Amino acid sequence: MRLGNMSGGHVPVRIGILLPFNNGSAATRALASSMLKAAELAVFDSGNQDILLISADEGGNPEASAAAARNLLQQGAEIIVGPLFAQSAQAVSPIAADHAVPVISFSTDRKVAGNGVYLLSFLPEGEVHRVITYAASQGHTNFAAMVPATVYGQRVGDYFKDDVKAAGANVTDVEKFASATEGITAPAHALAKTNPDAILIAQGGALLRDVASSLAGAGISSDHVKFLGTGLWDDPSTARDPLLAGGVFAAPSPRVDAGFIAKYKSAYGTAPAQLAALAYDAVSLTALLASGKPYSRFTTQALIDPKILSLWYAPAVRIDARQGGSYAVRLVAKQTLEAHIDVFVPPRRLRLIYLPFPGVADEGAVIIDDFLLDRDEAAATTVLRVLGSGIPDSDAWTPIYVRLRKGWDRALLRLKILLERPRGAEGTASSAGSGRASVKRPAGY
Repeated sequence: MRLGNMSGGHVPVRIGILLPFNNGSAATRALASSMLKAAELAVFDSGNQDILLISADEGGNPEASAAAARNLLQQGAEIIVGPLFAQSAQAVSPIAADHAVPVISFSTDRKVAGNGVYLLSFLPEGEVHRVITYAASQGHTNFAAMVPATVYGQRVGDYFKDDVKAAGANVTDVEKFASATEGITAPAHALAKTNPDAILIAQGGALLRDVASSLAGAGISSDHVKFLGTGLWDDPSTARDPLLAGGVFAAPSPRVDAGFIAKYKSAYGTAPAQLAALAYDAVSLTALLASGKPYSRFTTQALIDPKILSLWYAPAVRIDARQGGSYAVRLVAKQTLEAHIDVFVPPRRLRLIYLPFPGVADEGAVIIDDFLLDRDEAAATTVLRVLGSGIPDSDAWTPIYVRLRKGWDRALLRLKILLERPRGAEGTASSAGSGRASVKRPAGY
């Protein structure tokens, strides 16, 4: 079937959208609706008239999720964007893999990744690590946590204990609470008896306010205790709650999504849901792949095309793609890294030698990133390795090394989405591995 606005001579690229549209929770249904709108907005912004979105409800159990995935595949989906929940992703994974169709899931459970499933989400382990490390650096030594009695809460509790221990602080208590107001009071009073000076609350929305109220009723005040949160706190209503005054949480900078939020409001007359930007990004990446040769999407262009690089590596890139050319990326506002292209052998190798980093003592460092692409015809895979070297072993460079290391980990995860190709046409599925070596590793990393 071809819609009237699709260009002739092209097979439409069918993108399956698998989200909990009929979930029992009104908030979850609203999130799914907002994410679908964001996906539609990404298609419009791409300007590609050959993209067709096909939506299905992921259901409330693994069987329903599997049936929905089969339905999308029967309709010709080349890629599945979603599902939202881990159990759904686990059910969809083997079915999509059997058709060599990649899945971009929004689950926060790292265990479901692999076998053609890629995660585009905010993983709680990173959020917990950042907020605990920050609080410990501010002098807090006695930590407690309130976590929901869910798989997510269990994972957050485990990460919490590990990170507090790594920070050299004490865990006074970890309390689990049920997802109802009456299940919060007893855990809150039990936690209060342990006299913590910092409390992590792994909850958002209305239930977060109930937890804060129960803690206040147990005698805990933000005047004496630092409240800590995960990305679930990333909601304007949280900032207005006086019971959480002075609290902190780890989340992306609001400036990152400002452009998307403005577009969404202009198109739909309301603000997007918290995770809607992830759906926009997932479909934007897929739309970019759709502009290439079908079933042969990944080439060295992913390393030298500024448009593609802006989606997985840096927001602004300037490249003179030749041996002896220049390579400049703006990672954040007013910070640009510039490099000399020392080796350029497409489609196998790109080697960069960086100019002195702005605002950092030179120390005679020669910092190198070497991109190596290896094609294994027998396994029908392309492996990308990123080898880095040259960072000085000094205190001034330690935070820079940590930022670069974590930045590359995140960037290469985004790039993996560009590497999956459906089986059965020209070429076969590609996958990527990554490695990064340096002269030092900070303690505790």
